[in-house]
Amino acid sequence: MYRKGNESGGFKKSDCNEEDLHAFKELVHILKPTVIICLGRITFELVLKSFDLPRIKGKFRKIVEDNRNPSIIYHTENKNIAIFPVYHAGSFGVLNRNRGTQNTGLELMEEDWLSIKEYLDNN
Repeated sequence: MYRKGNESGGFKKSDCNEEDLHAFKELVHILKPTVIICLGRITFELVLKSFDLPRIKGKFRKIVEDNRNPSIIYHTENKNIAIFPVYHAGSFGVLNRNRGTQNTGLELMEEDWLSIKEYLDNN
């Protein structure tokens, strides 16, 4: 457990061990979701690692925008699961989402979530 009391945030990749990744992967195989939505860069990287998918290099903002029509797919024995990286909905995620753009972080995050809705509506 990485939080104590009323602490918020501070999750690091090192807080997640191989057993956690294996348990997550098993849970995905049981639930068979259509999509996996990763809230934040660290979660996204850990999800990729749990499925032995290659790490994607580059700025997280570019990865999020390039994956609105999902190109990151985990193939199970009988299902394809789209993986959507999005910024965390907390205040730092909102502030970071609009760096270098004219739009607000909330506007861009809404576009990100609408792309997930569109994917779900069509699949």
